[in-house]
Amino acid sequence: MRYPTLLLSSLIALAATAQWTRDEGLPDTEMPSLLVHGEGLFAGGVGTAYHRPQSNAPWATWQTIPGEPYYVDALAHHDGQLYAGTGGNYVHRATDSTTPWQATPGISGMGSHQINSFAEFDGALYCGTVGAGTFRHNGTQWVPFGNLVQSLAGNVFFLRTIGDTLWCGAGGNGYLFYTTSGADDWTPVPVDVVTGLSIEFTDLIAVPGALVAGGTMGTYRSTDQGASWTWTAGPAAIVKLTWWNNTLIASRTGADTRWFRSDTDGLAWTEFSHTALSFGLAVYDGKLWSGQLDGLWYMESLPTAVPEHAALEFELSPNPATDHLTIRSADPGTAQYIIRDRQGRTTQTGQITGPDGSIPLEFLAPGAYQVQVIREGRSAVRRFVVQ
Repeated sequence: MRYPTLLLSSLIALAATAQWTRDEGLPDTEMPSLLVHGEGLFAGGVGTAYHRPQSNAPWATWQTIPGEPYYVDALAHHDGQLYAGTGGNYVHRATDSTTPWQATPGISGMGSHQINSFAEFDGALYCGTVGAGTFRHNGTQWVPFGNLVQSLAGNVFFLRTIGDTLWCGAGGNGYLFYTTSGADDWTPVPVDVVTGLSIEFTDLIAVPGALVAGGTMGTYRSTDQGASWTWTAGPAAIVKLTWWNNTLIASRTGADTRWFRSDTDGLAWTEFSHTALSFGLAVYDGKLWSGQLDGLWYMESLPTAVPEHAALEFELSPNPATDHLTIRSADPGTAQYIIRDRQGRTTQTGQITGPDGSIPLEFLAPGAYQVQVIREGRSAVRRFVVQ
């Protein structure tokens, strides 16, 4: 499980405001990935995929993917087969719910056992890994594509095809990458490169006359097809973007998931909902679907009310840190803390007491992290660096 029990129990209590309804046809387990294909919807769960062939049809359960019960973090439908990317050592594919999954060979390299994104581009299927960059399927096996690892950008956060360009967010170095038809490598584009900060881009979408990218430092816009970018604030953390009811929607997942809408094509945002951690995101059958910690949820209409939530305020010092991190807050009570690395993996949990709580860091490798502090139903996230 990628999230500790204390986080699960605290966030399920937030699970959804009245606008969301859980799909009771699926298990109440984590649903990291969603895929709309034809008239149907696929959902990826723990070691298996589910398929609703058309609206209001019952869910069909595909055979369990062999091996460890990894999460299905990415789904793609290509050349008549369903592809599943997991935290295992392969991409698996199957033709229907009754046939066994087959492992597709060729995924190799440090960290490439986690496959978290797919995209179809120029007639081929691409996948993004955590640690080994991107691969392209040649019909038989996966072949490494580009030199993201050499560019210190081996951790791929998204792949998205827009027009005649395939875009990639990777590395946490403030760059986006793109490739075009016939190219055999990625072209880097600096977006917001700030010394000492790890800036990750987690999604990109086309809006009228512009592109909008989202990530750990907020949202950015480009009006010259991605050649240059302007910061526009907006939701910041793991940001996923989609269109729904002619409105630009963003989910911002950090300590929890906040939902935002923009009626100005990404220039300004307002929050409209608040849920437990959301991973998969899709628009299907006129509804907004969200794969969350406790199953699959949907919203039938876009609310206009903006909920208010009390913020938890705290400061970090020192930052950068070496052997310890001090959490300074005006609240004297006990709080839970969760530290995650750049890939969102939990590396340390514990408790702090009083206005000046100290967290030991001797077991953390140098790099960028985020700490979530939870106190009396409120939470907030801050980023820090270990030297």
